[in-house]
Amino acid sequence: MLCASDNWRLSQSCADVSRASKNARRACAAFALLIAMAASFAAVAQDSEPPSTPDTVVLPPAEATDGQFVIVETNTRVETDLLLLNAEIVYGLTRGAINGLYNGVPLLFETQIELDRSRRFLPDPNVVSLVQRSELTYHALTQRFVVRNFNSSEQTTHATLSEALKRLGQFQDLPIIDISLLDPESAYSIRMRSVLDTRSYAAPLRMLAALFQVDDWRLESSWERWLITL
Repeated sequence: MLCASDNWRLSQSCADVSRASKNARRACAAFALLIAMAASFAAVAQDSEPPSTPDTVVLPPAEATDGQFVIVETNTRVETDLLLLNAEIVYGLTRGAINGLYNGVPLLFETQIELDRSRRFLPDPNVVSLVQRSELTYHALTQRFVVRNFNSSEQTTHATLSEALKRLGQFQDLPIIDISLLDPESAYSIRMRSVLDTRSYAAPLRMLAALFQVDDWRLESSWERWLITL
């Protein structure tokens, strides 16, 4: 016949067994969740990697070659006393840059614009310098490319890499300077180039970029210069 102390020990043992069973079920559920998450991430990584990425993504016109940025069109005009710039840049990306993009490394594009006063026998003094910075990222879950302009805070989403690169290369009515600050008797020129900026990456991103041939990412256009008419 069980005494009171035996009944208490028996009830405690049953409670311990119940708690252990609950803990085991929770551990199994957590382990199953981890397995499911790992499988999901693996599937996303497999789907996000392009099946056959070309050595370069080239947009028309055909002047852009492997790993080159080409400024194909430039012009300026004056409106409401502002000098406005219009330009088109064709971006050609190498395999290293494309693989990095598809694997979570953002691509940073920096376009440098300089307005100089032209002089025949002396160095041309710089009047104004502008830098336009944009970022291209790929979202694996939505399979969309996002272009963000840091200067204007504008953000656009694109279904294909070609569309995103085309948007990156469009500069429409970009204000350069108030023409009242310029001498109408002087001659002026604008020069412009674009580079893929890898120097601004934080340390973790530099380590990640190194896995995708960061040395293959040193992409830049040549300087394009043209005279302007006020």
